[in-house]
Amino acid sequence: MPDSIPSRPVPDRLRWWQEARFGVSFHWGLYSIPARGEWVRSAERRSLAAYQPWFDSFTADRYDARRWAALVRAGGARYGLLTTKHHDGFCLFDSALTDYTSMHTPARRDLVREYVEAFRAEGLRVGLYYSLVDWRHPDCPAYGDRQHPLRWDESQRGLEHRWERYVEYFHGQVRELLSNYGRIDLLCFDFSYWDYDSQAWRAEELVRMIRQLQPDIVLNDRLHPGCAIKRADPPAWAGDFDSPEQLVPDRGIRDVTGRAVPWESWITSNNSWCHNPLDLAWKSPADVIRTLVNCVSKGGNLSLNLGPTAPHAARFPPRANACCARSAPGWNATVHRSTAAATPACHARSGAATPAMADACMRTSPTRCSGTPRWRACVAGCAMAAC
Repeated sequence: MPDSIPSRPVPDRLRWWQEARFGVSFHWGLYSIPARGEWVRSAERRSLAAYQPWFDSFTADRYDARRWAALVRAGGARYGLLTTKHHDGFCLFDSALTDYTSMHTPARRDLVREYVEAFRAEGLRVGLYYSLVDWRHPDCPAYGDRQHPLRWDESQRGLEHRWERYVEYFHGQVRELLSNYGRIDLLCFDFSYWDYDSQAWRAEELVRMIRQLQPDIVLNDRLHPGCAIKRADPPAWAGDFDSPEQLVPDRGIRDVTGRAVPWESWITSNNSWCHNPLDLAWKSPADVIRTLVNCVSKGGNLSLNLGPTAPHAARFPPRANACCARSAPGWNATVHRSTAAATPACHARSGAATPAMADACMRTSPTRCSGTPRWRACVAGCAMAAC
């Protein structure tokens, strides 16, 4: 049997997250109205004026955070992650620093507050996503940028930007999120590129403030391009875990010295982060269990993303519901037993799953979801292939 992988000491604040193993994220905002991707303003190089109609029609009439929380709980996940602000700069929370928020749309509601309260009521951990970039803020440089909607707009050439003013702005918004909603368990930033790095974000100062406001919060690793968390002695701003997207690492993630690093795969329920009615490549419940066992057997977590429909409806397409098998008897038990069975094999066998682990994953009462021979073969096969 191979030697176990040496691991870094795990801070106490991370233990709940490592025990949870399964979370659900939500990409939802103005971009859900056109339903052509959360990067729609960048992809179509829309001006702010061309984006404004979606702000003006954001109603959130049927947004019910309690229903979202119930779906997450029924799906066997232990925590949520909501996009409080994406790259377009639109905020789902009440902010004293901008009027570009849900409070100034026809919705006139603090949607983050409703989410936090609903998830707490379900006994779930609360996570917030916050974009470091902001395509609306005048001090975020546009011309020549890699993805700003106005990157090729000649009217932006040579404009003066006060970067420090923007940094103060987003630090202030992070302070609001961590001061106005009680305990927050998880905070995920997104993302760094080019020279937008830890120095530009003033990451050391930012994380010091975060730890003062929420000492036990868990942070991801995106305050610097590359993977600072993989350094032999990572700085405090490197965060607590690595967060690859749309893949499960072959044998987990290790730092430059070979020690296991906490990690979480961010995976979509089809091929899109936000609602896209043309994307029909939905993952089945079997796919979700396969991916979950694959992650956990290698010491990682799975964050499964769901894209609610346009804000006036804020519903999940039927196939998105099916990813969490909300109506399938025994699903919740299947998820929890899968994670419990997979975890020991991860550390004892350097990421390799075993037949015993696969058997343990399926020790649930036969149900419509998990009792069929095809389902058993699916999960057993994924566990055997996890190494």
